[in-house]
Amino acid sequence: MTMKSIPFFILIVILLTANLQAQLKIDYDLITGIFGGALFVAAMGIASDLMGGQIGAIVILILCVSYLVFLTTKMKIKETVV
Repeated sequence: MTMKSIPFFILIVILLTANLQAQLKIDYDLITGIFGGALFVAAMGIASDLMGGQIGAIVILILCVSYLVFLTTKMKIKETVV
């Protein structure tokens, strides 16, 4: 464990003990981080190898960003009553 990762784990422990809603959000964030850090990079590498250069990684990146932009147009905004 490096010194840079220690504050991250301290933050996770604090948030996980705060309440259930924060615990669920952290769980989703961790799953998203693992997916993005492992599968996304692997897909970029495979595409780069298949296309013979960095253009493969850029294509994967453009596809993922386009999907995220599409999802943001479909999101429903919750109104909170104060």
